[in-house]
Amino acid sequence: MPWIHRPSQPCTWMGHSRHRRNKISTDISHARKLSRRHLCQTGTVEGSKEYKQLPKKMGFAYRTLLGELLYAYVTCRPDIGYSVTTLAKFSTNPHETHYKYLKGIATYLRRTRKWGIRYEMDLSTGPPSIDLPDGDFSDIPHPLPEELPPFPILPKGPIIVSFCDAAYGNVKSKGKSTTGYSIHLGGGAIVYRSKTQTQTALSSTEAKFYAAISTAKIVRYMRFILQDLHFPQLEPTIIFEDNASTKKIVEAAAPTERSRHISIPHFAMLDWQQEGSITMSFIPGKLNPSDALTKPLGWILHNRHARRLMGHFTGISPATEEDNLQSNDHRSGEGVSGANTPETRNPNRDAVHL
Repeated sequence: MPWIHRPSQPCTWMGHSRHRRNKISTDISHARKLSRRHLCQTGTVEGSKEYKQLPKKMGFAYRTLLGELLYAYVTCRPDIGYSVTTLAKFSTNPHETHYKYLKGIATYLRRTRKWGIRYEMDLSTGPPSIDLPDGDFSDIPHPLPEELPPFPILPKGPIIVSFCDAAYGNVKSKGKSTTGYSIHLGGGAIVYRSKTQTQTALSSTEAKFYAAISTAKIVRYMRFILQDLHFPQLEPTIIFEDNASTKKIVEAAAPTERSRHISIPHFAMLDWQQEGSITMSFIPGKLNPSDALTKPLGWILHNRHARRLMGHFTGISPATEEDNLQSNDHRSGEGVSGANTPETRNPNRDAVHL
């Protein structure tokens, strides 16, 4: 992905990041401070003298860099979704602080330029001949800790599976929640989104219910597309959610006492489950990759969820004590484990890297 260098090309600060490399983590933890302190902070009025001087002071144009980061996000980098969409809300009157956070995302992309969405296919059951472009798979994540609960076994073949989550009330300026979801095929995400909810949820369960509805609508659309491509989904598509109450609402035959105030059209999801289009399944929050699309996370969870979204954990075995000792490489997100090497990789599997 040579174009991933593009966001930092026109910036005067590009050459300074090397000296600060050890101080910049590969997660977007600076967004945590943004969400807590600066979500309601705005900069100078658009068109004013101070507004025009700010790009010269910071060394780059806010909207130009924002547009390039948004392109990276919608193309192959779901891991920056929450941070980019949050900073996009300040595009008309950004503060100097927003410039610094936007610069941080560009630096993060430059350091993780080898990342991308990775898809795998079993060539033994696939087309007789296929020519996939070569990808750079040198940056393999460290195996996950053994004490971590096992990740759900996902269906094989051309079968989609989805994850969804919501952060309750984290848009402080409007009191709204954030929806995040991802739909996976071949090990990596093919559809993903981070978006502020239009309705004001009255509880975390309601916010996650709205997120599940948004996910279900896209899932049904993807099922129709795959049907036209002669890949019919013979079983209900699994939607993983980390809220047990949301699962109970969807599985109920009618609105419950605590959900009767929700608009009637939202309960179409109950019909979709009964007709066999979708099915809800619980997943612990620390395993839910869509969590990275709803809120800022620390470096451990962000690294884990981001790489799960992009299909980097396929074929990775559990961590050993030796792997866990290499904490510096793990923290920077650039450590390469011995798993999934050419000697241990399944010769009947091939991959493409976007």
